[in-house]
Amino acid sequence: MIVKRINHFGIVVKNIDKHLDVNFKHLFNTDFIGQKIFDPLQKANVLFIKIDGGTIELVEPIDETSPVFQFVKKKPAGYHHICIEVENIDDALKECEKNRQLIVSSPKPAIAFNNRRIAFVVGPDRLLWELLEAKG
Repeated sequence: MIVKRINHFGIVVKNIDKHLDVNFKHLFNTDFIGQKIFDPLQKANVLFIKIDGGTIELVEPIDETSPVFQFVKKKPAGYHHICIEVENIDDALKECEKNRQLIVSSPKPAIAFNNRRIAFVVGPDRLLWELLEAKG
């Protein structure tokens, strides 16, 4: 699998606005903070905070049908996933399967990434990885 780069770190939060007020607005210039986007795949609102050298994605479930709802039911916020860009998502998933990683979400176009495909995998260590198809 050819990893091009780390795209972002995902953090699930109960409420994006409250989380920003408490944790981020005093740390970052608001120019770094994007606009909330509704992600129908995750049934969640997402917001990207872009800082030099990286990006943080905040994920807020809209209701109990969201795949991340159980996460915030246990704790108000926390690390959820690392997103890596890969050259070919189908080849990357084959490689993941060979290495005993469980595919938890097959490739789907993601609105937050201009319809580039994403997929999620979990490794034997139970860490969640988001694979993002590289541009062009």
